[in-house]
Amino acid sequence: RPAGRLPPGAAVLSATAASVPIGRGLAADDLRRAVLVDQLRLLAEQTRAAFTGNIVVMLIIVWALWQHFDRHLLLGWGLALAAAVALRAVVASRYLAAVQGLTDVGRWQRRFVLVIGLLGLLWGVLPVLFFPSDSPWLTMLMVLLMCGLAAAGIGSLSAHLPAYYVYAVPIIGAMTLRFFIEGSAISTFVGLAGIAFLSSCLVWARNLHRATRASIELRFENMELVEQLRRQKDAADRARETAEQASLAKSRFLAAASHDLRQPLHALGLYVGLLEGERDAGRIDALVGRIRDSSAALEALFNALLDISRLDAGRVEVSRRHFRLQDLFEALAAEFDMQAREAGLQLRVVPTSAVVYSDPVLVERILRNLMSNAIRYTPSGKVLLGCRRRAGGVQVWVVDSGTGIPAREQARVFDEFHQLNNPERDRSKGLGLGLAIVRRLAGLLGHGIELRSEPGRGASFCLALPAGDPGRLDAAGAEATPVVDNLRGRRVLVIDDEASILEAMRSVLEGW
Repeated sequence: RPAGRLPPGAAVLSATAASVPIGRGLAADDLRRAVLVDQLRLLAEQTRAAFTGNIVVMLIIVWALWQHFDRHLLLGWGLALAAAVALRAVVASRYLAAVQGLTDVGRWQRRFVLVIGLLGLLWGVLPVLFFPSDSPWLTMLMVLLMCGLAAAGIGSLSAHLPAYYVYAVPIIGAMTLRFFIEGSAISTFVGLAGIAFLSSCLVWARNLHRATRASIELRFENMELVEQLRRQKDAADRARETAEQASLAKSRFLAAASHDLRQPLHALGLYVGLLEGERDAGRIDALVGRIRDSSAALEALFNALLDISRLDAGRVEVSRRHFRLQDLFEALAAEFDMQAREAGLQLRVVPTSAVVYSDPVLVERILRNLMSNAIRYTPSGKVLLGCRRRAGGVQVWVVDSGTGIPAREQARVFDEFHQLNNPERDRSKGLGLGLAIVRRLAGLLGHGIELRSEPGRGASFCLALPAGDPGRLDAAGAEATPVVDNLRGRRVLVIDDEASILEAMRSVLEGW
């Protein structure tokens, strides 16, 4: 076979496989349908050889009986049989063309059985209309040819037993009946032999049918196993890619974190060294302030890293309840109002009466990070915090008029330490962890987070929250715990496993 050329029927076989649900697990009904489709395919593929064989046998019989029977009747029978053979070829050709998008296999099954049954009936009427009882040689020829047709049908029709039954039974049955009608001893013997021959043919056809069906079922099972292996390989490939990406992300994460940790630590070391030899009170105060700033930067970074690690480890608990969004809006407005004024921005918080159902602490952390980002990356203009009611939920929007985010960067801004226009890792422009925490918190709560932005036209972040029930508002924590402002004479117990922290806390408390 030339290289690259498929074997006969391979294209049809692929089409058959495409018409059944391979890859999703074959149910019993699906398997029966797939097997039937393939059985009919085998019938169709045998049509060419059957066409030639039937026509050749028909011509031999017409030639042999031409001088002994009515020629018009004999010619009419031959034309009718040729038409039946041609009809079978048409049905087979159309089936092979339609097998890829096959929907009603039962209809095609009936067509095959009908046309093959018609062919068997036409062969069956031959010994009824044209039995050469006066010529033993012609009788022998007819018996041999018709037995040959029945035997040949085992190979071409046994893939679908009903097709073989409607073909072989009329042929051998009619011939056997005709011999019984003759009434002679030899005719009766030939009739009995015909019954035995037909029985043998049916048994052989059934055995071959079972073997063919088992082969088809095994092929589909093998195809299913191959598909399962392919799915497992794809899953393993995806898992490997995910692991490689996670490893790469971890490496980038550690590299960025070590860089951001090294900067304030290095500054702290320099400031402490300067402080040791400094005697001027004003300089000491300035150095202490800078040490405090570096310590605050370290604390902010450690807190962000701790948040991410706790979220990734699943150590953050969710406590959902019904609450008013306005309470969060007021707290955030009070927190960011001064920061927005110092940045020369207009902060607008739209009042709302919406009630949502979620964890108010985690939702506040999400909105705080979004607000902080909006103010930090908006050089001028305004920042808006508001919400819209939607069917079954509430959309909380944080909108700014800042520089915007290019489309190619919008998916990456939620990655750890990924910042726009900050290759020098300037901490005054943020740590690059706020949106990473936002994505994790939203995923933990099961809330959608959406980003819409265009360069030069600002950015809009939308947090989708489920609507709450105003009748089930949680009043817990409404009453503030009284504050004790007089600690003189009190005894304070500090518990920690770090000696340096204990000593530092002792010094702080003794100074109060």
